[in-house]
Amino acid sequence: MQAWSTPAWYGGNRVTISKRLKSFYPMLGSMILALSIVGCGGQTNSSGGSSTSGVDLTYVTAQIDKYKSQPTFMPPGPAFDASKAKGKLIFNIPFSSELPFNKITDDTMATVAKQAGVQFINYSNQGQPSQQLQGIQTAIARKADLIFLEGAPDPALFGPQLMAAHNAGIPVVVSHFYDASQSPPGNLPPLVVIPARHNEASRLEADYAIRENKGNVHALIISANEISPSRGMVAAIQDEFKARCGSSCTTTVVDVAVPDFSTKVQSEVQSALVRDPKINYVIPFIDGLTQFAAPGILAAGRSKQVKIVSYNGSAFVLKMIQDHNIVSADIGEDLLRLGYSNMDQALRVLSGAEPVKKEAYALRVWDSSNVNATGTPPDQTAGYGNDFIQGFPKLWGLQT
Repeated sequence: MQAWSTPAWYGGNRVTISKRLKSFYPMLGSMILALSIVGCGGQTNSSGGSSTSGVDLTYVTAQIDKYKSQPTFMPPGPAFDASKAKGKLIFNIPFSSELPFNKITDDTMATVAKQAGVQFINYSNQGQPSQQLQGIQTAIARKADLIFLEGAPDPALFGPQLMAAHNAGIPVVVSHFYDASQSPPGNLPPLVVIPARHNEASRLEADYAIRENKGNVHALIISANEISPSRGMVAAIQDEFKARCGSSCTTTVVDVAVPDFSTKVQSEVQSALVRDPKINYVIPFIDGLTQFAAPGILAAGRSKQVKIVSYNGSAFVLKMIQDHNIVSADIGEDLLRLGYSNMDQALRVLSGAEPVKKEAYALRVWDSSNVNATGTPPDQTAGYGNDFIQGFPKLWGLQT
């Protein structure tokens, strides 16, 4: 999922609420328009305690130790001759040019394209499906050699346009939308997919809480069912608690609609903590919700007893870890490596090579033991290593 910019209210050592939170909200309004709607629900409770296998500290400790380390480059597939793509045109349509996630990824892709001698057009937009649709139509009119849906507009919204691209012989690559456990709907034309690792990251959230508290985790999960990946992420968290913690851990899920993030997440968290004093972890399905969840923990008077674990690696959340401020851990994504991974798949398609099923972008678990590797203050692109900068061009036959 997308990483978020620093919220205006976060000043360092404490969390306060400001009217400036409202400046963050318009971006969320556009986000919901571009994601598939799968229905909304109210608050539901679900126990993770049906298993009697007990707490598997050996497994969760090994997982967290593995992902706390700096990732190393692993070739996603066989080497190929990327020079065959030289001069061809990639037409890139991001989810939103206003999000740091997309801007960092798109800028990296543009840099790699230039190095590979490939033309690269980035179609700027503000996350509106109508704009993205126009981008696809423009790409077809420009006779692009490849359309890239980056980070990612929902392909299901553009069936006729994607079919038109297919009929024009233009391949379409989709990145960071479908989880590795998912496939595109069967009514869409063939797509080349770069799977996201949403569910893998979600399982690591559960693993971290289990390890940190040696089981006995009672987690409040904040979801947004109308955002397509959310349901699978929540299910992955619950499944991991069930498999690795048994009856020692329980989960409560609260579903908050996207338009209500800034007004209801805090009150939902506060109410849940007052209603159930056993809750000791809050897990927002994306870390942008931390800015609303943390004030709810403070308002409930539980900042010493309740911790947050989340996913994305946003800079302001990493800063909260550095300040020992409610957030215990965040599962970060290497956006620079993601940009290279996107281009690896695109260059394979343009060069006539077989697309890979899994790309080489990386996750890293950040907590107080390693977060300073991101810098002070944190840079959300730092701390993941840079071996891929040499590794990918060598794989492509472009290293000089």
